[in-house]
Amino acid sequence: MRFVRKSRFLLLTAAMLMVLAGCDQSEQNFGFQPGDDLIIQGPSTTSSIPSTLRYNVRAPTVNKDYTWTVEPNSSAETAPVDRNDDGTPDAGFIDVTVTDAPEDSTITISVDDGQEYTGETTLTIE
Repeated sequence: MRFVRKSRFLLLTAAMLMVLAGCDQSEQNFGFQPGDDLIIQGPSTTSSIPSTLRYNVRAPTVNKDYTWTVEPNSSAETAPVDRNDDGTPDAGFIDVTVTDAPEDSTITISVDDGQEYTGETTLTIE
C-alpha cells in the first residue's frame, strides 16, 4: 500500500513539474510604456448647427499649456473652459462652437502640449 501511495505522489509531482516547466512565464510580465500621443475625448458627430461641443484631453498633465486648433477655422470657434477653483481656464478642456459648416463635412480638432505630444480627432457634420 505504501508503494502505491509513493508511486502516486511521485507521479503527480512529476506531472506538476512538467506542466510548470511548460508554461511560458515571459508573457505574464507586464511592461509599462508611455504613449506617444494625446487622446481627445468628445463627440464625433453633430447634426445641429450652431452647436457647442465640449472636448478634453484624456488624463491631462497638470501645469501644461495645451494649444487647441480647429480646421477649417472658418467653421468653428474655440473657447477655454473654466474648471479651476480660482476661475482660471483649465487647458485640458475646450468648448468648440460650430457656427457654419455644410452637411457631410468634417472638422479637425487638434491639441498640442508644446513639448512632445499631439492629438487629433474629427467631428463629422451630418
